Amino acid sequence: MIDRAILTALLTEIHSSIEESATAMLQSVGDQNATPRVLYPPNAELTVAEREALQALRLSDAARSGLFKLVKDAAAYPFFHFFTLMDGVADPPQFQNGERVYEKVWYGVSLVPKVEEHAEMLHDEFYESYWAYKPYKP
Repeated sequence: MIDRAILTALLTEIHSSIEESATAMLQSVGDQNATPRVLYPPNAELTVAEREALQALRLSDAARSGLFKLVKDAAAYPFFHFFTLMDGVADPPQFQNGERVYEKVWYGVSLVPKVEEHAEMLHDEFYESYWAYKPYKP
């Protein structure tokens, strides 16, 4: 079981990151001096036309507030889903685009403190794993 202080620190940082991300996104909308950028997916970048269109948007206070809530909700969902996978109350997909992803019974995953300095780095794996993901293309 993970230490309560560690869990609180992780979850609090997640909520803070969601807020920070939504705030940064909204600051880049409708600001002629802002340069909106995209880090995900790894091969994405905004075109000149997309950047100019985002800079030209004029949002009312209500639209800005509503968009802020939608962005925070969209950012929170992957974390919540990830935690359902870790808790074992949801299963990873068995197949994606016709290829087998995971074959065994899924019991969940536990978070444990690191015991070695040079363990696998999940933040590095996150962007690299995108290429194995193979997103759906209509």
